[in-house]
Amino acid sequence: SAIFSAVESLVTQYYNPIYLREITNTSKEARTKSWNKLANYMFPIYILLAVYIIALSPYLTSLLVAENFYEAYVYTMFGAMIEFFRVISNIIYMVSQSELKTNHTIIPYMVGFILSISLIYLFDMSEMLWGIPLSLVLSYGAISIILFINMRKLLNVNIGILNILKSFMLASPLLLICFIDNSGTLLLTLSLISVSGVYFLFIVYMI
Repeated sequence: SAIFSAVESLVTQYYNPIYLREITNTSKEARTKSWNKLANYMFPIYILLAVYIIALSPYLTSLLVAENFYEAYVYTMFGAMIEFFRVISNIIYMVSQSELKTNHTIIPYMVGFILSISLIYLFDMSEMLWGIPLSLVLSYGAISIILFINMRKLLNVNIGILNILKSFMLASPLLLICFIDNSGTLLLTLSLISVSGVYFLFIVYMI
């Protein structure tokens, strides 16, 4: 959450002023084009970040928590997916702000809320605690999908599928880390986090 919040803060500080300037006193077509351009920059960054955290979750966890809690890296993976859908929803939400019709966002968030509560209370997850964050992943995913469908009723916005596929391809080398034996040494942990971080920043720069 902290990693995603930090990156989201930097990304929005850079791109939001550009987006807001481009949609001020413009036509519907211009606003649509501006949002599409914004999404084509921000979506790939968040995809890369999610893959980075998921791939490095065992090392991030071993660095930040005691050895007894090492297995918690599974929750870090779920957390990355939850945060990914959260920031994606925030980008989609901006369509409603540009059109001054934020009431269209009530139903998606209500559905997500009801879905998360229902999944947690209807199913006994005492023997599979990972089911709780999985429920949140599904709920946040539902919010993003329904929100996007609703926003397309306001503006004919699109997500560049080619750009998304390209982002996954660029992020795929990070997944090779999953095949490295985690010996738990501090030097290996710091080295992998540092090298992967440099690669992440390089790809973001390229985008």
